[in-house]
Amino acid sequence: MAARTPVLRAAFVALSLASAGGAAAQVGVGLRLETDYRFRGVSLSGGRPDLHLDLAWDGANGVYAGAAATSVELERGPRRGQLIGYLGLARATGSVGWEVGASAAHFVAAGGDDYAELYAGLLGDGWNARLSFSPDYFGQGARTLYAEVNAGRALAAPWRVFAHLGALGALGGTAASTHPRHDLRAGLGATLEAWDLQLAWVEAGRGDIYPTLYPAKRRGLVLSVARFF
Repeated sequence: MAARTPVLRAAFVALSLASAGGAAAQVGVGLRLETDYRFRGVSLSGGRPDLHLDLAWDGANGVYAGAAATSVELERGPRRGQLIGYLGLARATGSVGWEVGASAAHFVAAGGDDYAELYAGLLGDGWNARLSFSPDYFGQGARTLYAEVNAGRALAAPWRVFAHLGALGALGGTAASTHPRHDLRAGLGATLEAWDLQLAWVEAGRGDIYPTLYPAKRRGLVLSVARFF
């Protein structure tokens, strides 16, 4: 359960900052229902619907934090809770900005799968790119690096298109010899007041890096509905 402390610390920092951020701080709460919880292309819900609770905080000087709660099925059987916390700093430098931060995930009653990541990235107009490093990905003894690029473009209101491309590879540890895995997500979204709808095609390439519980469900359509408060 090595990552439990970072998770709780990240959540505590997020809530502490939100309560002390002053007038410039903004807090957002959202509920999101998905037909399939896909993390980096891989289903963590067995291809079944999943509900997420999200808390986000944007403070002054580019500091941001957040937390999320949902349920997962990393092993066949009953679902377990997942808690996520993150804390970061984003700054604009001309037309391209940058960000650095850390995140951690804790799985209730399955602490051996806990993991944490450090990340850094670039931010542009309608796009961002990020590298995320984990010293022990999903508690499997593998040091990993995840590279991703995300882009979006507004269409006629309220529509937009979006795309994501990522690749996960092992740098060392017990999974150093496994094959890297790519993932793709692309689709159409719409924002209607406090509601957000997305329909996306999601695909995960073949690879041995955990989690691989549902290798047969490597691609499919995912519909999500979110409500923000």
